[in-house]
Amino acid sequence: MKWLGYELARHTNRAKVMWTWRRTKDEMTELHALIAMQANQHDTAAISETLERIARQPGFRGVRTQSWALCEAALQRGYDGPLPHLYFVQKISHGERLPLD
Repeated sequence: MKWLGYELARHTNRAKVMWTWRRTKDEMTELHALIAMQANQHDTAAISETLERIARQPGFRGVRTQSWALCEAALQRGYDGPLPHLYFVQKISHGERLPLD
């Protein structure tokens, strides 16, 4: 399922099935390529701007995990600037859980 450019993904955490939103594989490929290109050009300002833009995207667990992977990719390619703060979405209970049949 896709929504606003994000895809719904299922993951397991401590033997518990959970759902989260994440970027599509194509978008992640494009972002890795962009960071690689900027690193090859030694454009620290552009990398910093790209990482800030990435950090402003919704803070779902899947998106945050992908954002951190992009930050690590920038560091591995020689980026030595500050990393942005990755925000998260606060989970709010809306009552009783509904069983899915």
